[in-house]
Amino acid sequence: MALYGVFCFIFLYSYYKLPEKLLDPYLFLYTTLEYAFFTSLLYSNIQSRNVKKLILGLSAIFILFQIVSYFKATIGRLDTVSIGIETILLFIYVILLFSEYFRNSKSVFIYNNHFFWIALGILIYLGGTFFFNISANLISREQLVQYLKLTYVLEMIKTSLFAVALIMSSLSGKKKELTQNHIPYLDLDMN
Repeated sequence: MALYGVFCFIFLYSYYKLPEKLLDPYLFLYTTLEYAFFTSLLYSNIQSRNVKKLILGLSAIFILFQIVSYFKATIGRLDTVSIGIETILLFIYVILLFSEYFRNSKSVFIYNNHFFWIALGILIYLGGTFFFNISANLISREQLVQYLKLTYVLEMIKTSLFAVALIMSSLSGKKKELTQNHIPYLDLDMN
């Protein structure tokens, strides 16, 4: 999570400092790395081998698409097709993760799982920016700058939900540690 935070900070900070000729590779790299990070998070929390195989296959296709579209496509302000495909794939992965959780968990509420908050952050961020991102090349520069500020709000919500997940994860680790340390050793085997 910290690596993702550093990655986002560096990429967003350096965007306005890049020369124009580096913007296309920058956009493709940002989309690819964001996809890879979110996908690896979701992949690590999915148990089903078939779903994992599906994610690996779709990821290979997406990376191949990224490479081909980098050399063939002309980008306006954003790589809208790549971002649209990335968002749809991540929505599918989150839905598969949630369906697996609901199938396998009978007595635990989903919001008690720290990863629920990460998945929710991904959904809110990508869902909130989806239409903005895919239409970024179709609106005027003034409109783009005006609506870009809304994406910052969604970014803050995502970051806040990631923080909730980190706090819940650390608290659940402390609970396990406390219960393990206070269990007395009662092995009375006299052999």
